Amino acid sequence: MIAGALAAQALSPAALAQEQGPALAPPPAYQKASPEDKAAGKAQRRQEGRAAVKAGSITGEGTPPPAAQAKVPREQRQQARAQRKAETARAARAGELQASGEVGPSK
Repeated sequence: MIAGALAAQALSPAALAQEQGPALAPPPAYQKASPEDKAAGKAQRRQEGRAAVKAGSITGEGTPPPAAQAKVPREQRQQARAQRKAETARAARAGELQASGEVGPSK
């Protein structure tokens, strides 16, 4: 019981801070920017942004979609489909098609 109390004291944050030194010290106070500093920074960023837009150097902004391919008339698509189907049927009848995927007993 006494050993538990001593261990709790040894592991308390205050004891650790004394042992560790400045590593567990609180961080330095944060200095807020004044309204004038904020306004100056905003004006500078806006000016840089305007210059980038004029120069066209903004990458990834407004990436245009790829150009559309020319439309193929329906009759041509139907003819091409019929030719592919006929070629596949001929190859299947001739035994020229090879099986796809796993063939044979599975492990």
